[in-house]
Amino acid sequence: MAGTTANVLVGGASKVEVAAYLASKVVSLTYTDIGYTMGGVTLDPKIELYNVEIDQALGILAAIPKKRDFAVKFRFAEVNMENINVLWNSPTVVITTAATTATFSLMASAGEQYVQMRLTGKGTRGAGTRTCIFWRVVPKDLGTILFKKDDIQGPEVTWQVCEDTSGANTTATYGTIVDT
Repeated sequence: MAGTTANVLVGGASKVEVAAYLASKVVSLTYTDIGYTMGGVTLDPKIELYNVEIDQALGILAAIPKKRDFAVKFRFAEVNMENINVLWNSPTVVITTAATTATFSLMASAGEQYVQMRLTGKGTRGAGTRTCIFWRVVPKDLGTILFKKDDIQGPEVTWQVCEDTSGANTTATYGTIVDT
């Protein structure tokens, strides 16, 4: 079997950014870099299947997709107020800042808050850059913020990628992955 060494990619995402959710799958022009991450970024697609079985055969005759799930996971290294706001899925108005003070107000009753997420890392084409854009993302499992003397406070967060059925592009309902 022949392989291509250039297609073997090693290294973490060079940048993780979020922006306000935009309907119709429009790529944002104003992303915010969430800073350093730890432990890499994991893209976790899953498919739940309905297995067609009949009495006259021992094997599964067909496996029909009945649910698709997609998640992005990473650990924040930078736990500034703006990142706490993003990972706790609150409207941006809950942060007030002054020259030396920032206050984050927890909003237990905040409604739906989606963001658009862009990951940048190594790719296999052109300049060797891979860009992943996920249209509609929400923090799902928030992890814990540690207050320990031998670890950073950064929580590991699982982001639920929601299907976006708005707009004309019907083939990219989760997002796109592009190598340039």
